[in-house]
Amino acid sequence: MHKKEEKICEDLGDRAGLSRSYGNQALILSDWGRLDEAMEMHKKEEKIKEDLGDRAGLAICWWNMGLIHKDKENKQKTIELWKKSIKITQSIGIHIKGIDENELKKLRENMG
Repeated sequence: MHKKEEKICEDLGDRAGLSRSYGNQALILSDWGRLDEAMEMHKKEEKIKEDLGDRAGLAICWWNMGLIHKDKENKQKTIELWKKSIKITQSIGIHIKGIDENELKKLRENMG
């Protein structure tokens, strides 16, 4: 279904919709354990969100990319992405559920 959405968004020139489609596909692929493919989708999503100046969307994208790195046990990259995510949400004055310093603290404790 998301591939059809992707095609429609491409045909319409709907970059925000295309970004959303990539993000949704990435989440599904991640759930299926196809982490490299999920990361590819998130990178496509990230590029569009950067082009559009969607800072809140970038925060969510980076958080999700961090989750993939967490699953791959890449602590340093996870923390790097999560810090970026937290920093941008703070800079725009929003709080996105699940994105906070407590998660970073837990990660540091659990991954040594």
